[in-house]
Amino acid sequence: MPTSVDGVLEATFDKGPNLVRLTVDGGMWPLPVSWLLITRASAGVATEPVRAANTVRTAGGWWLGVDDAAPMDTSCTYTVTGIDDYGGVVASSSVAIETSGAAKGLWLKAPGRPQLTCRVRLIDPGENSAATQGTVFQVPGGGTIPQWSGVDGDTRRLVVGAVSTQDVTRLRALLAAERTLLIQSRQPEQFPSGYWFVHTEGITRLGPATDQAWFGLPVTRTSAPVGEGQGFTGTTYETVRQTFATYADMAASNATYFDVQQGA
Repeated sequence: MPTSVDGVLEATFDKGPNLVRLTVDGGMWPLPVSWLLITRASAGVATEPVRAANTVRTAGGWWLGVDDAAPMDTSCTYTVTGIDDYGGVVASSSVAIETSGAAKGLWLKAPGRPQLTCRVRLIDPGENSAATQGTVFQVPGGGTIPQWSGVDGDTRRLVVGAVSTQDVTRLRALLAAERTLLIQSRQPEQFPSGYWFVHTEGITRLGPATDQAWFGLPVTRTSAPVGEGQGFTGTTYETVRQTFATYADMAASNATYFDVQQGA
């Protein structure tokens, strides 16, 4: 688990759900911190704030969450900036991490809601098409005059496969909740990673004796949608309940509530 030199920021790549877990140790700040900003930088990608940690309120400078939008198979540098009650910067801390090892396939993500992430099989990436913004005017008795103002976003028909009833259910739940998806794959990319808008959902069963299904998804490339992410640590009330028989057992095994959140 890479940790910054001053011990403030810790980053761990969790290859199972394909996301980076981030922990900010409030006890390591030199002065009290009330707000946090965490940004991510990687080669070929502009530095951007982590969706769930874009100037968020913090209790004592502590924070636990994830970045599910980190690019795959590369090195990412995370920087956390602590801010006091008056908007002044207390300190900044950075750590680098490799995002390699996630399973093969196409990862479909709802921005800021990692609990909805699906991994599917790529059947057909589709052929890219980008319409011209403009037209050609036919002048009576004369030539033709073109008017060009730009190019529409890349559009294609993506086809993916869900190999079990559970995969079909998860994918349909994702598409019911979000239609602007972050789509990723391992290097070399099988499909251009980025944000894509899904226009319609078409499902084809492969036969009555199988649970497998193909989804045809007409998509258009977009920029990242606005909005904040939901808090997500991977630890829920149910996982805690199943781990400890009683509240006393939980208290005896964890020094702080933050330890409970971490699953320690």
